[in-house]
Amino acid sequence: SRSYISNKNMTLGYGMSAYPGSYDGTGRNTFLINNNGTIFQGDRGTTLGHLTFFDPTPGTFTPTE
Repeated sequence: SRSYISNKNMTLGYGMSAYPGSYDGTGRNTFLINNNGTIFQGDRGTTLGHLTFFDPTPGTFTPTE
């Protein structure tokens, strides 16, 4: 897990997430991308919403090809 926030400013990098509007209605996968350009894909179940930490947990998220 990594936070890119230091002293209330995002200066240590960036991460971005995208998730479906409704689970199983518009999709199931959440996608994360880090500042190196690696994209991770994972099914978080019905837990929707943006993540506050960049945390592509092994077993939940896998790098995409």
